[in-house]
Amino acid sequence: IRNLPMIFEERPFPGWATTRDNYWFNDDVINCIIPIILNHYKRTDILYVESWMYALVAAHQSENFVNFCDRYEAFNKDILMITLNTQIEGGSHWMLGIIIIKSREIILLDSLNNKYRNEQFTVLRRMIFMAAASALVKLDISTWRCIYAEDTVKQQNGYDCGLFVILYAYSVIRNEKFFSLPSRIGRRWINYIGSYFDHEPIRTHHARISAKTMIAIRDIIDEKGSELNSGIYVESSPVENELLTFAEELQNESNTC
Repeated sequence: IRNLPMIFEERPFPGWATTRDNYWFNDDVINCIIPIILNHYKRTDILYVESWMYALVAAHQSENFVNFCDRYEAFNKDILMITLNTQIEGGSHWMLGIIIIKSREIILLDSLNNKYRNEQFTVLRRMIFMAAASALVKLDISTWRCIYAEDTVKQQNGYDCGLFVILYAYSVIRNEKFFSLPSRIGRRWINYIGSYFDHEPIRTHHARISAKTMIAIRDIIDEKGSELNSGIYVESSPVENELLTFAEELQNESNTC
């Protein structure tokens, strides 16, 4: 998946038309390619959350997300990887949210220089709260850190944010340093992955949680949900070394087991 052939035949995949030069990726591309990379490297410890889930939670329509978290045992994962957009309707700028459950960190990877992302952190904080509630865990959200990554590589144009989201995801999945690619080469790489690697899309229709469990989840949300209205302090700091160290610790734990 890493080696880009000089010549290959492009084959259609979701969002394929928007990967042409100077185009802005739509959500189909990102929601197709990142799961391919996850599946290829067998990172079952990472749960990918598609952009439409973020949009629902941002609009305070969280039932589908709660069902999703229950079905895929989100709170038992090491990392939640969430694609998000600054505009819920219409689309504007793509970013990647990384939630590390063990260290209680919500990290935002952004290819533009704008650390004032409180709106996005508010939604991401709500998402981890919902993931915990789906596991019947009462989360103390005040103990969580919100970190705007200041050491990500940045886009050099006005249309490559979607490409950089995929590059960030690749770095996290592969436990590598952040890197960039020239726009044309990056888009060819995305086309190659979409054309030649299979992926099993996340099902959008999930079995319903039992009524009894849903009542218990709602009780937790009612009891602890007011904490989500508290102010957010966003740190701006480097995250690359921390992500690499966390990945190394996970590997050591796996080897020990």
